[in-house]
Amino acid sequence: MIRDLFPRETLTNVRDGTGTVYRQIILQPEEMLGHGTIFAKFSIPPGCSIGLHQHKGGCEWYFVLSGSGSLLGAHGKKNPIKAGQLALLDELGMHGIENDGGGCLEIIALGLQYQQSSPEKNISLKLCNKAINDFI
Repeated sequence: MIRDLFPRETLTNVRDGTGTVYRQIILQPEEMLGHGTIFAKFSIPPGCSIGLHQHKGGCEWYFVLSGSGSLLGAHGKKNPIKAGQLALLDELGMHGIENDGGGCLEIIALGLQYQQSSPEKNISLKLCNKAINDFI
């Protein structure tokens, strides 16, 4: 199957972030075989952000397509992130992203839910936690 992305949506103050962010859905959650929460491209203009939030029972990944910004964590923690980098975010960690760079920050966000009875949950949690500790 080949198709275009869904139409671009204009969102304001996403997760209590600042400014306007643009989202294009790649797959709807119901197309992700019961495991997905989000698979979308976000365009974040300079000075705008997706505010701090967390995901219960899953992980989220941010892959930076272009631009640069900061990955936000609890207690005001900020880590730089740029094109070509992948951020892995576990279910326990508060996270967000802001564009404090010069151009538009474009990311792919992928959120997946764990199956409660799945042995992959423990493996995935360990991998996510290791990646987060290495990153942050």
